[in-house]
Amino acid sequence: MLEIHLFGRPQLRYDHAAFPFRAPERALSVLAYLLLHPGKPLARDAVAAALWPGLADQQARAKLRTHLHYLTHGGLPPLATPWILADKRTVRWNPDARAWVDAIAFEQLAASPETEEEAAALYAGDLMEAYEDEWLLAPRKRLRQRQEELLAALVHRHRSAGRAGRAMEFANRLRALDPWREDAVRAVMALKLETGDRAGAMQTYRDFVLYLADELGVAPMPETIAAYERLSSGEMPDSASARRIAPPRTVLPAYITSFVDREIEVHALRQSLSDRRLVTLTGTGGVGKTRLAVEAARKLVDRFTDGVWVVELGSLADEELIVPAIAGVLGLVQTDESALVAWLSDRNALIVLDNCEHLPAVAAIAQRLLQSCPGLRILATSREPLRVTGEYVERVPSLPTPVLEGPLFPSFAQLRETPSVKLFLERVADVSPAFAMRDDSEADCRALVTIAQRLDGIPLAIELAAARASSLPIGVLAERLEDRFYLLTGSDRTALPRHQTLRATLDWSYESLSDGERTVFSRCGVFSGGWTSAAAQAVCTLLPAWQLEDVLSTLVDKSLVQVDQRGADPRYTMLESMRDYAIERLDKLGERDEVHALHAAYFALLANENAWFGSRPPSWIAALTPELDNLRAAMSWALHAGKNVRTGAALATAFGWYANVDPMLIEAANWCDEALTALGDDPDAELEAPLRLALARCDAWLMHYQDAVAASERAMALFEALSRPVELVLAMYFKARCLSYVGETEKARAYADEALRLAQESGDLRSVAYALHAKARVTADAQQRDALMLAAAEAFRAIGNPHGAIVALIDLGESRYAAGDYEAALRDAKEALTYLSEDVEMHWADIVLARCNAAAYALAVDDVEAARTFAQGAVELGYRIGDHRIGWAFGHLSAVALARGDFATSAKLLGASNKQYEQISWKREPTEEHVYVKVLGALRRALPQERIDGYMREGSGWRTAEAVAASLAL
Repeated sequence: MLEIHLFGRPQLRYDHAAFPFRAPERALSVLAYLLLHPGKPLARDAVAAALWPGLADQQARAKLRTHLHYLTHGGLPPLATPWILADKRTVRWNPDARAWVDAIAFEQLAASPETEEEAAALYAGDLMEAYEDEWLLAPRKRLRQRQEELLAALVHRHRSAGRAGRAMEFANRLRALDPWREDAVRAVMALKLETGDRAGAMQTYRDFVLYLADELGVAPMPETIAAYERLSSGEMPDSASARRIAPPRTVLPAYITSFVDREIEVHALRQSLSDRRLVTLTGTGGVGKTRLAVEAARKLVDRFTDGVWVVELGSLADEELIVPAIAGVLGLVQTDESALVAWLSDRNALIVLDNCEHLPAVAAIAQRLLQSCPGLRILATSREPLRVTGEYVERVPSLPTPVLEGPLFPSFAQLRETPSVKLFLERVADVSPAFAMRDDSEADCRALVTIAQRLDGIPLAIELAAARASSLPIGVLAERLEDRFYLLTGSDRTALPRHQTLRATLDWSYESLSDGERTVFSRCGVFSGGWTSAAAQAVCTLLPAWQLEDVLSTLVDKSLVQVDQRGADPRYTMLESMRDYAIERLDKLGERDEVHALHAAYFALLANENAWFGSRPPSWIAALTPELDNLRAAMSWALHAGKNVRTGAALATAFGWYANVDPMLIEAANWCDEALTALGDDPDAELEAPLRLALARCDAWLMHYQDAVAASERAMALFEALSRPVELVLAMYFKARCLSYVGETEKARAYADEALRLAQESGDLRSVAYALHAKARVTADAQQRDALMLAAAEAFRAIGNPHGAIVALIDLGESRYAAGDYEAALRDAKEALTYLSEDVEMHWADIVLARCNAAAYALAVDDVEAARTFAQGAVELGYRIGDHRIGWAFGHLSAVALARGDFATSAKLLGASNKQYEQISWKREPTEEHVYVKVLGALRRALPQERIDGYMREGSGWRTAEAVAASLAL
């Protein structure tokens, strides 16, 4: 367990011992920011701007990358499960990493009266007190205020129970935290008097008077002076002046179920209400707006001396009843607005107006009350904003659902810490005490993940599903949630009718829409993974662009659609439950196939409108990356349903050229196969030829060389018949490349020569780049081979294909390594890495490969430390993306362990490396084979064979995570 202490001076402890933070102190700010912003992934741009607000965007992003590197390379202990999850757009603290953070524990413990003392004990000083980062000011202030509230509550609790000594301890801590708090001074005076120390009580007052005069030049408050005068005259101080203010009269519902994992939102809401007079919580139906508002109000009872009330408006059908409803909750006899204003005009009060969306008059009433009553604050809940001047809108998100990353499925212990899963399990325990999950059953864990994800983390849906767990096994429940609207019928008869089923709450929202809003909502249900305005225009063909933008904004306001405005173009999304409902509505309108056809046509055009064929320009990659789910949905409709095979084939071809990491390459090859099958026995050559070429590419990168040769041969025949020499050269490139890998060098050389001749005749630089690369790979003369490879790299750069240039440089390094020029090989690998960035997903597989090669080359020049760094980097990234090459890196790290004299770990890592090769039925590449033979020979000279065999068996028995942990621990 990693302990992270952020209160006072930051420090880390690992396995109960201090952990030296081998990174710049500034990296601690990055770490703290990630820890204090849990939940969904954070946009890199936003994090960089918050941490380095004075720098230009590019400089801030570079700083963030640098400090993330420090954190993951020495700043934090090595771990198989990464502490930090990052991709090219987002970064977050890994919720599955086992870490305890004092600031987070503080807020969790502070939420319950039973653990308030434990919380107060954790506060060892202000949050990162020596740091002056601008972003720290708000959380530091919030946590300090929370500590003051806790200490004041503990003074009151212990004094009421007659424990004056304990009350005094907390009163003195409160004074130390805030020397100007006069309620704490009065509490100390009263407590000293109660314990018989009248002189001490009077001295406390005199010291405080001097302190105020010296520091601020002011006198004490009248209440404090009055308490001293009573003390001087021999009277007991008035209890109201010494104790915490008694809780005000409140009207808040008392829930019988627990409140799960909204502490951060509660604290944020409390802060908002301290700064603003009207706050509106918006969000989709069932997301938990009411419960969040009530819990936040409950935490604010001490701040509003004249009362906190919740007024439920959801059951009102007549707007004339709004004011009487508010007055009735306040206990007023007169129920007109003038009486309400007169009563509230001089009071410090909070009113929660719950479920306002169906009553437009609420907005005007709220505005009039706020204008007439300066001490009043209003917290409203609604599915859309009230649109009142001065209103601050906070959108209530769904509860986080499990995020599946990496090859290992999370354990039950990890899953139950996810808020949506935690809520489900708690509600199941409420309705079915006999319910039991098999903690060690992956099937049950997968069912749990399915339930949380299909319900989008919506509390209402989760609670309705939990009610079904009393009669359905968890696996069956997960399966039946495919039809969630029929399954999730509630049994809480006290709830409003529209809250008793998931369908009812969505029906309520849908029926309130205009005709245009219904059209856009139902048609946008066809999108998977979100959409842009341009994509929406493609499926909502009857609406002009300006009107569509307005409708989308309205749907966002009504909490039926979410929008992310961090990119150049806004990106819209729907929760899965909303999407299913929208598609159902589309079915009822009889428009589903029409809209799917428009959707598929748009994404087929997007996937093919750039000059991607054989070049993979970054602009094309960037355009397709956010749309992968839409591409999959379009292919599924076009191919599986057989609706439009031509469109499906075009999409599969594009997907085959986009893929660049093993899991996606496998998926792309499958889509190409499906498209070829859908084309039938006599396919159109114009469609089949590019599909075969894309399939050859996927198989070549997956090292399925025989399959790649067959696909490229068919593509060659088709492109030759179609008189398309550019694509013919590409097909020859893949055939020559794969033939060289299987040892058919002469055939490979013939195809490479012919490809180069055709490319030069065509004058097409793309085909020239590929032909030069193919020719270089089969050229025997080392000098000529290196010159051709450099020429290929330059040609790839010229056509804007960095991936091709990187591969050429990697191959150049392998060529030089094979020739014994290890220094040059290492330079080539390092140069390839300068073109690559972990922020760019399309680079990931290349980074792993280049790092593996660099590790081998570093070993060859006896730079063991550099080899360790390169190989561990390959393991970290390869494990995250599921790349098979971590087996290569295990072998290189085996050599590192050997160089350090750790023969046992060296042999175990060789065994782990063998296992990776066996799982994918591959042989080692020449470079890796060279390292393997060298290490095994050295081990045999150092240890008996039976010991080596035993260690290797142990390593081959490791799970991947165990092998990764051992690798990173070197």
